[in-house]
Amino acid sequence: MTDWPTLIKITIALFAIVNPIGCLPIFISATDGWDAAARAKTTKTVAITVFIVLTVAAFVGDSILNFFGISIP
Repeated sequence: MTDWPTLIKITIALFAIVNPIGCLPIFISATDGWDAAARAKTTKTVAITVFIVLTVAAFVGDSILNFFGISIP
């Protein structure tokens, strides 16, 4: 099992990558004039898409980097 400090570091890193607070004004201005149902549908679509992208990156990200010959350093 992963220890708590590692989980906290991962959570903070993901929060910084996704940056929901910084994206909120962009979302509000992009959906200006939309009704509540359209905003809710868009919010759900964005949340699912971000979840899928982050999950795929977590599981196959190293393989993709190795395929292209990219190293972290």
